[in-house]
Amino acid sequence: IEMPELGGLEATEILRSERATRRLPILGMSGHGSAADEGRCREAGMDGFLAKPVSLETLRAAVTRVLGLAEAAAPTPGPKAVDLTDRLADAFREEAPGLLAQLQAGLDAGDKDAVHRAAHTLYGALRHFDVPELSELADRLQTRGRSGQLDGAASLAHDLARACEQLLATLGNGAAPAAASPAHPPDEGREA
Repeated sequence: IEMPELGGLEATEILRSERATRRLPILGMSGHGSAADEGRCREAGMDGFLAKPVSLETLRAAVTRVLGLAEAAAPTPGPKAVDLTDRLADAFREEAPGLLAQLQAGLDAGDKDAVHRAAHTLYGALRHFDVPELSELADRLQTRGRSGQLDGAASLAHDLARACEQLLATLGNGAAPAAASPAHPPDEGREA
């Protein structure tokens, strides 16, 4: 529901105000998954809400419900079946290095908006994996970017980059992601 240019809530309000798209089914999705987020989505006119991480089964059930379709038996995976986890891992392997570079560039420039955007995107991507420590680091960074309080953010970014390197190595081996323990830069202390 939080997007850099036009958020999902605003987009929904626009779509609902237009006659041609008034009945378009809309599902909200957030990495936070709070009751407040779900309530805001419903108030904006969304038909449903999903909290990341979202399994293929959960997504299928939500789409089926929103479209008013009868529950169908899950299709039997065939030789061309796509493993959602593999696709998410591939996307993360492809996008994470660039997002980490954007995060560092934003920090170097003192650009709170760039820090927020990169950290928010990383947060959303990390929520697809069972790595709550990494998600928490990205969430703390996006909060700092949103508020403009970048003090201590360099240490968090360093921790996140190191932990993401470990996750990328794990994903590169085709192994299930394990929670990574971030290392701290030797010259910076932990922040409160």
